Amino acid sequence: MRVIHKFGPFTPNKEITVTCKKTVHFGLQDGCIHIWAEVDKESHRNKERTFIIIGTGWDYEYEFDHIQSLVDSAGYVWHLLQVRNDAEMIANSIFPTF
Repeated sequence: MRVIHKFGPFTPNKEITVTCKKTVHFGLQDGCIHIWAEVDKESHRNKERTFIIIGTGWDYEYEFDHIQSLVDSAGYVWHLLQVRNDAEMIANSIFPTF
């Protein structure tokens, strides 16, 4: 049995760990950044995934894959990046890769 959970709110530029099968949405709710992800109630199908949210023009050090971007109400663009060793999730995600 699977279910979609909302994780967050998250603060940009901090490491995020989410245990899920795959991400399904990255967006705003009530002005706060959240990740929605599919969770399999049979926990052996879930995986701990590490993300960071950064703004356009921000530096970052590690190898990340771009998952999705969003624009907030002030016009800032935020980017959800996943640690590269977790990148197989992208193949199972609804998000396009660039």
